[in-house]
Amino acid sequence: NEQEAVAALSSTIASYVQRWPSQYMWSMKRFKTRPAGEERWYRRRKKKKG
Repeated sequence: NEQEAVAALSSTIASYVQRWPSQYMWSMKRFKTRPAGEERWYRRRKKKKG
């Protein structure tokens, strides 16, 4: 069952993140795009001049 496999994988990743939070890619923006009209999940960064 796909849902069970995804749930098991998600649970395993969550347990690793809890045990070793410094090793997780916290800065990774997994969901960069959203459907039209949906609110952004991440704030836009201002571009540095220069």
